[in-house]
Amino acid sequence: MDASNTPHTQAQPHSVRRNTVNHIYQELKEQILRFDIPPGARLTEVQTAQKFGVSRTPIRQALQHLETDGLLVIRPKQGCFVRSVELDAIKHYYQLREYLEQMAVRTACKNMSDQALQALANQWQPNTLALRNSDTLLEQDERFHLQLARGGGNKVLPRYLREINGHIRLIRLGLLQQDQHPDDMAEEHFAIIQALLQRNEELACQRMDRHINTRTLLLDSLDLTTITQSHTVTTPPNTFN
Repeated sequence: MDASNTPHTQAQPHSVRRNTVNHIYQELKEQILRFDIPPGARLTEVQTAQKFGVSRTPIRQALQHLETDGLLVIRPKQGCFVRSVELDAIKHYYQLREYLEQMAVRTACKNMSDQALQALANQWQPNTLALRNSDTLLEQDERFHLQLARGGGNKVLPRYLREINGHIRLIRLGLLQQDQHPDDMAEEHFAIIQALLQRNEELACQRMDRHINTRTLLLDSLDLTTITQSHTVTTPPNTFN
């Protein structure tokens, strides 16, 4: 049998192409969410293909995925543009996050072992964390919420939480920088865990809701323009190089 006609060899080009599209998609997505590619920037297939050293076909597919994610706007005869950051959209992500976090608490209360919860409590003992800056605090906070989500046993929930976190990470960083008492987060996390150890589902949900909304209330006073500009690299305003 000719090796070039084996199923494995025939499937390889499709697999390679799919991996290429996914790599480009993930890389562009990260750059957009970090504002390395700023809101309003124009992405052309030709320039982006040159940057990644590929043909325009995988670029076109990656851009279509980003449009589906709501990160790009494709305008006929004009091109692809990074969607502007809108307060209403951010609020919608927060609303979804609240729902997912409530689910994480309820499943953790039912399924997470005392041993796992106690280990988490030890990490968040008030006045014992060395919280040096808001970047570190944000990373630790995301890790805490993902640990609860995983502990509940729902295999899908952590993936959706990570997705939401990606969309609001820089906004959350801006909120933490405005927070006068960022170290209160340790006490809030500890209180949630104590309610879970008591298997008091409703109390844990109330504390989670309060924990999230404490900083969400600052959204209306947040200067989105300042945040996007402070995290934007020097890039021409209407193109992606």
